[in-house]
Amino acid sequence: MKTDFKIDISPSVIDDLKSRLAATRWIDQIDNDKWQYGTNKEYLKSLCSYWQNGFSWKEQEDYLNTFPHYKADVDGIGLHFIYAKGEGSHTLPLLLTHGWP
Repeated sequence: MKTDFKIDISPSVIDDLKSRLAATRWIDQIDNDKWQYGTNKEYLKSLCSYWQNGFSWKEQEDYLNTFPHYKADVDGIGLHFIYAKGEGSHTLPLLLTHGWP
């Protein structure tokens, strides 16, 4: 059985995230301009700076909440999902997942 769900992240959680991002201790990195050893350090630093100082977490939460969110229990595993019917006359079903479980 599904139940309605709304994303509601408390400001204290966002403040904690920003504090942890600010406190990140960056390690030295070998030459990785071509990303052959994983994420490039300078890119990751700029991304973390954006999350800390430029990204509007509340605006994103409000946008995501424009979609119909639900939670359900499937074989003992909690599942959060959006169920939205396509618009138009030629819609296709789409299921996006990440990992299991």
